[in-house]
Amino acid sequence: MDYLAQIDINTIGGGITAVATLLLAILTCVYVILTGKLLRAQTRPCVIVRVVHDELAPTLLLLHVENVGRGVAYDLSFHPDRAIPIAAFGIERPPKDAPITTMADGPLINGIPALGPGDRRVFNWGQYGGLQHALGDRPLIIYVKYNDGRRDLIDKSVVDAASFEGTDASDRNPVRACAKQLESIAKEMARWSSSGMLRVNNINIIDEQERIRKIIEENRN
Repeated sequence: MDYLAQIDINTIGGGITAVATLLLAILTCVYVILTGKLLRAQTRPCVIVRVVHDELAPTLLLLHVENVGRGVAYDLSFHPDRAIPIAAFGIERPPKDAPITTMADGPLINGIPALGPGDRRVFNWGQYGGLQHALGDRPLIIYVKYNDGRRDLIDKSVVDAASFEGTDASDRNPVRACAKQLESIAKEMARWSSSGMLRVNNINIIDEQERIRKIIEENRN
C-alpha cells in the first residue's frame, strides 16, 4: 500500500509540474506576442490630416498632412469621401451659387512617396466662410493608405471648418505689430515736422566736441 501511495504522489507531482510548465510556456508566448506588438506600436507611423490656424495670418486655415508616429510611412495615397476644396477664401460665407474650387493635383491627389516622423505637408486651405460654403454641413473624411515597409496600414482623419466658429483668430504676430507701431510713429513724426512742431538740426560732431572742449577750458580759467 505504501508503494502504491508513493506512486500516486509521484504521478500527481509530475502532473502538477507538467501543468505548471505548460502554463509557463503559454504565459511566455503571450508575453512575447504582447512585447512584439508594443514594440511595433512604438515604431509605427501614424499619418493624420488636420486643420490649424495660420499663426502669421490667423483668419487663414491651413491643412496639415503630418506623420505623428515614430516610423517612416511609404507610398502614401489619400482617399477622401468627396472632392477636397482648396483656396476657399472669405471670412463671411459666400452666396450658395458661388463657385467652389477643388484640388486637381498636388500631394493629396498624386500621393507622397515617403513621410518621415514629424514630417508634414502644409496647404493654404482657405478661410472660415469660404470653407463652410465649400464643405457644406458635413465634415470631410480622408483615409490615408500607406505601408511601414512590412505591412499595409490605413488611418482615418476627419477635417472641418465648422468647429472653428467663434474661435480666437486675433493677430498676435509680433513682427506685424512692430511694423504697425513703427508706421504709426513715422506718421506722427511727419505730422509734427510739417506743422513745425518738430525740428531736427544737423550737428557736426567734431565741431560740437571742439565747442565743449572750449567751454571746459574757459571754466578752468
